Amino acid sequence: MSFVPGDIPTAEYEFFAENTIVMIVPNLTLPVLEMIHGNFGPFRPLIPERVPLWFALALKKRQRCSIQLPSWLGVDELTKTLEAERRNERFEDLPQHFFEVAHLLLELARDDFGDARTAHSVEGLLADIEDVRHAKMRAQFARVELGAHGLLGVTRLRGLTPIEINRIRTFATGSLGMLKRLRPAEDAQTQPTQTLPAGLYGQQPAFVDDRALQATLQRRR
Repeated sequence: MSFVPGDIPTAEYEFFAENTIVMIVPNLTLPVLEMIHGNFGPFRPLIPERVPLWFALALKKRQRCSIQLPSWLGVDELTKTLEAERRNERFEDLPQHFFEVAHLLLELARDDFGDARTAHSVEGLLADIEDVRHAKMRAQFARVELGAHGLLGVTRLRGLTPIEINRIRTFATGSLGMLKRLRPAEDAQTQPTQTLPAGLYGQQPAFVDDRALQATLQRRR
């Protein structure tokens, strides 16, 4: 997967995504670990435990666990998601860090997908989902109009993930500001709809807990 950069670098969103809780199967023994997000463990060999993704990836690098993939990242579920995206005009509700978590797991825990064919299928489905959603964004922007009071009809863009929203931020605000300057207010209701390229507009992600430890582990990858 490849993301068009926005105001916030893709790497920052992956950093935020690493707080996502995943299941691991450890092959080591550890006591309860107290973190800002909560307590995790104790850890016993072959007993699944919930941990933040960044911790799972740190253990994975040291071959101290396997990662159980989220249910939505299986081939069957991704196929259903793709079909729903193609069938419906609205955007499907995806996990907050859908694309980032998938990318991190494919990059750093690829063997947990079972085999190379499965991992390749997952990559293809993710790319198709991204492309379909991108096309739907383009279609939505083709219908955007500035009304007499400068109101922007963007309600149909609900359901985008933060990284998708970020990708449109700079373009959307700049382009729409230019449109408002170029179009006289009195003619706003009579002008034809402007067609805009795809992009996203959005929100600032939440602050990441355990940032220092997480950053240290990232540097060691």
